Amino acid sequence: MKNNSQATKTTLNATEHYKMYKSGKIWLFAAVTAFAIAGGGQLAGQTLHTNLGFGEGMTAYAWNNYLYNYDGTNSNSGADTSQDKPAFPTQQALTNWVNAQFDPNNKNYVQQTDQNVADTLAQSGLSQSAYDALTDNAKGVIGKFVDLPADTHLTQGPDNGNFDYQAKRVFVRRDANGNGQILYVPGKTTFYITYHSTNPNSSVTLSYQVNDNEIDKLKVSSGQTASYSPTESDFTAHANQDGSVTLNMRYNASDGNWYAYFPNPISYELQANLDKDVAQASKDQQTLATDRDTKTQAMQATVDKVTSSIDADKTLTAAEKQAEITANNQLVTNAATSLASHDHQDASYNADVQAQQQIIATQAVDKSGLPISTQQANAIADLQKEANAVNAKIDADTGLTTAQKNDQKQKIKDAITKATGVINEADNADDIQGQDTAAAKATLDALYHPSTTTPAQQKANAISAAATAVSNAEATIAADPTLTNQEKADRKAAIDKASQALQNADGTSADDVANKQQTLTDAINAGTTPGKSLDQQRADALAKFESDNNTAQKLADIDADNSLTDAEKTAQKQVINDAINQMQSNLASKTDADDINTAEGDTSLASAVQGAHTAGAETLSARQSAADSQIDADQKEANAKIEADKGLTAQQVSDQEAKVTQDVAKAKQAVANGTAQQIVNTLAAAEGQFNGEYTAANPSFDQQKATADANVEAAIRSQKAALDGDSDLTPAEVADQKAALDKAQANAEDTIAMATNADDLSAKAATATDNINSLNAAKKAAIQKANAAEAAAESTINGLNNLTTDQKNQRIQAVQKARDADIQSIDAATDPASATAAQANGTLAGVAATNTDSSNVPSLAAQQATAVKKLQQALANDQANIQNDPSLSQDGCECDLGSKLPERHQCDCQ
Repeated sequence: MKNNSQATKTTLNATEHYKMYKSGKIWLFAAVTAFAIAGGGQLAGQTLHTNLGFGEGMTAYAWNNYLYNYDGTNSNSGADTSQDKPAFPTQQALTNWVNAQFDPNNKNYVQQTDQNVADTLAQSGLSQSAYDALTDNAKGVIGKFVDLPADTHLTQGPDNGNFDYQAKRVFVRRDANGNGQILYVPGKTTFYITYHSTNPNSSVTLSYQVNDNEIDKLKVSSGQTASYSPTESDFTAHANQDGSVTLNMRYNASDGNWYAYFPNPISYELQANLDKDVAQASKDQQTLATDRDTKTQAMQATVDKVTSSIDADKTLTAAEKQAEITANNQLVTNAATSLASHDHQDASYNADVQAQQQIIATQAVDKSGLPISTQQANAIADLQKEANAVNAKIDADTGLTTAQKNDQKQKIKDAITKATGVINEADNADDIQGQDTAAAKATLDALYHPSTTTPAQQKANAISAAATAVSNAEATIAADPTLTNQEKADRKAAIDKASQALQNADGTSADDVANKQQTLTDAINAGTTPGKSLDQQRADALAKFESDNNTAQKLADIDADNSLTDAEKTAQKQVINDAINQMQSNLASKTDADDINTAEGDTSLASAVQGAHTAGAETLSARQSAADSQIDADQKEANAKIEADKGLTAQQVSDQEAKVTQDVAKAKQAVANGTAQQIVNTLAAAEGQFNGEYTAANPSFDQQKATADANVEAAIRSQKAALDGDSDLTPAEVADQKAALDKAQANAEDTIAMATNADDLSAKAATATDNINSLNAAKKAAIQKANAAEAAAESTINGLNNLTTDQKNQRIQAVQKARDADIQSIDAATDPASATAAQANGTLAGVAATNTDSSNVPSLAAQQATAVKKLQQALANDQANIQNDPSLSQDGCECDLGSKLPERHQCDCQ
């Protein structure tokens, strides 16, 4: 057992060496995924894995599992090699299954298509349920933990003992050489064995062998199931080196022999070496993947340029374009697939790149179709060929009339013309081919409608149908009240003629039969078509009566007759309208065409229409002359009414009379150009229009006087109020001036009352009001002038030095008296002019002139000289008297006289 196990181990190690140490590197696919699990604590120390071989070169080393028979005494001699056979026939199926999971484009697991699933099932020999369990609902398993297919009924022994074996929770990956790998992970992977046997003494043992050591891990008796999960401790003895182990299974059979089975050669390596290998594999694989992607993208770019050219190629149909594009893209897909088969860059990879690039360069091209013009010509010719064939069928059909043939052929021609137009307008193959299709030809074929009867049968059918149609038509004609008797006879004759022609039609000519049948049909249709409705015939008869008697023109002539008034026109038109209405009434009672025609010929109504229009009762010129006279009279009346209104100003009177004059001119013009009725209308409107130009004074003349009196009254009140507030006037002067204002008011009211019209009133009222409003100011000015003159005179008098004070006072009093007399005259004035005149024409000026003149009085010097002389004479007389007065003292001083003498002559009498 041990020797044989060792031999098997050597073979397995050789296999492992070949597969795992190629070029001194381990090329692991999905290494990151596999060892991420290890780094997470799920894998520690050595990682167990088994290689699945793919390809012809690996057949001898893939799944080295054999059944060995021993006699139990001589370890291998005398073995019955004739019964040797693979212990697990499904292991090749397992290999195929794993291989099917690989995606050659990215070396990663992908979603499996239905076709991939079908292909995989066909290659693997697995059942659908087994495949589904392995692929997790047909999804890729690379990078996943999966349960391997169960191997059942293995190693059939003499006692029919057999066992089932299955490994669950194994991790699937792929190495860089394209070989599938299944990792047996300590702590996760579990081996299950179920032993079936009728011999209770038989059993199955699972052991693993490391170098020369073989350790049993489980033993299963008949009818039992056991499991074993390897752990890191199972391999602690080999911690310092990489190595491999072999799982062995054997069972004791009832024939006394034991059978050994080596299901899985397992190799492992230490974590440190494994980490290096994985890191290098990842780096190399990424470099290769990047280069592969770059090369593939460049090829795709080349194909994309061709695709753009194909898309723009109008000589290709969409289907042809898609076929070329698909084929070109497939070249890229093929190239990607081929490049993906290389796991590292080597001579074969670079050669493959060049080969694929050459394929793309030479095969990915735009294969243009025929020129557009050629495709157009071919399509048109093809359609025309089909049309010619259909036309030939139509021409050969004797049951069709020429019209039917021409109609069908015309539709075919129209279809060809339409299609030709579309084709000639088309600039691409799709639009051209879209017209030249089987469906288009079928449409042309469908335009031919073959006849169903011969000309002879068509004639017989037509005659048969005509008998009833003719009978019905003649009955319809006879009962039609819209037709006259003559019209009925003519229609029946036409139908009979057409019916006889159908009887004589050529029975070999579809055209002749159809023409005669159509003639009869037309005659029947025309004959049975009702005449105009009775209402329409009545309307036509009335219209004919009006037309024959020219009623519209006669009515227009009456309307256009200028010698007629509207009343005369209305009366004459009524005669015509009565005749029309009577004719309409007569026609309404008729119930057939002949009676309507008879009624329309009534001559009495025509005579009434003809004699309706007569000339007017008065000539137009006579009407115009009388109208002008009437207008003149109306004008005088209107002007008199305007002029009688004293409240109107002269301008207002003039303006209103001017409007009347304008109206008169318009009225006379209307009369001169008008018809009789227009003259009547003008006269009817003229008087009112003329009178309408008069607008009564507003306010009226009396209201204007009242307003003027009120204005005077207001002015008086205002002036009296001003007097009351005038501090320069004495009460007497205020009273005098108020009395004068009262008199002025009375004078103003008398003046206003005597006004004869608005203008006169306006002027007098304005003058009166102005006089009153100006009276106080005028008086004040006059009084001021009088006072100024008096003051000037008084000043002058006071300046006369040849007058004594008494003389001056007398003169000043005379001037003041004259001034006061003038002021009294001013105060008594009732208008500004009188006040001014009272001052200007008063006595003050004369009195002042007289009293300021002192030329008749001696001058001061003369008076002084005279006085001196008198004094001197008096002195002389006094001195003489003194001298002669004995009563006086000696000194000659007279005290009694001293006070009467000038100072120089006084003396001291004390």
